[in-house]
This record gives sequence, C-alpha cells and structure tokens, in this order.
Amino acid sequence: MKLAQLFSDFEEELVRQGEEAESLSFVYRSLKNLSFTDFVFALQKEVTEEEKQFVKGIFQQLVDHKPAQYIIGQADFYGMQLKVDERVLIPRPETEELVEHILAENPETNLSVLDIGTGSGAIALALAKNRPAWSVTAVDISQDALDLASENAKNQKLNIFLKI
Repeated sequence: MKLAQLFSDFEEELVRQGEEAESLSFVYRSLKNLSFTDFVFALQKEVTEEEKQFVKGIFQQLVDHKPAQYIIGQADFYGMQLKVDERVLIPRPETEELVEHILAENPETNLSVLDIGTGSGAIALALAKNRPAWSVTAVDISQDALDLASENAKNQKLNIFLKI
C-alpha cells in the first residue's frame, strides 16, 4: 500500500468523525519536518508497518478531538512559532487581529501593557516583538501557563514580565 492510499483511507474516516481531513497531513508533515513537495513525493512510496502505526497514531489523536497544534506542540501566531500544550488555549486568528488593532491604535514609543490571562504569552510576546520599547507584563492564575509563556519568551528572545 502506498502512503497516498493510507492517507486517503484515514482522511475519509476523519471526515466521517467530523474532523478536518487536512489535519492528518498537516500533523504528519510537521512531525516529520517535511516540506509540501517532500510530502507529495513521499505519498508515492510504499508504507512500512512502522509508518502505518505512526499515521494511525496521529489519526487516533485527531479522532479523539485532540487539536493538531497540541499534537505537534506548537502554533503559529503573528509570525512566531509558540509552544502550546494542554496547559494553555491555542492562540486564535481573531487574537492576531486584536494584536494588529492594538499596534495600529498605539504607535507611541513608551507604553506599559498588561496582558491578563496570558496563557502561552501570545499577545504579550507579539506586542513586545513589535514594540520593543513597551513594558509588557503578562499575568495568569496558572503557574503552568506562566511556565509555558516563559519558555516561549526565551525561545523568541523577548523580555516580558511574568506574574501570577
């Protein structure tokens, strides 16, 4: 069996289960670190038993309604790749619009910003990245969320204040 047929079979079942078929290839490509072109070439190869189990594992997580971003452990937000997991909500595209609005409405060079309920730190980090002169503080009631936000800040090489 070729990888293309395996994907086709699993994607049909994902759709029947109410999930997006594209999630399977998105997660697979991300976990395998494949470009779209490399993925297209891989679809023509015969599948090993190990590969079948790998794809089946992804499929099972998606059928169990685990978001693709949690499976791959990251989400794209405002030009950054942020680590995400079950400790935080996945940043939404609408939140990127909020960041865009905040930046457009506040061209001032010196502002103090408080991000309440920061989660992954997405808003605070996007603001800090785009307005380095701003003093950005991110708070959350969850120490686990703050730990993840701190990790994201380090990965992005951005300085924000984190408080519980």
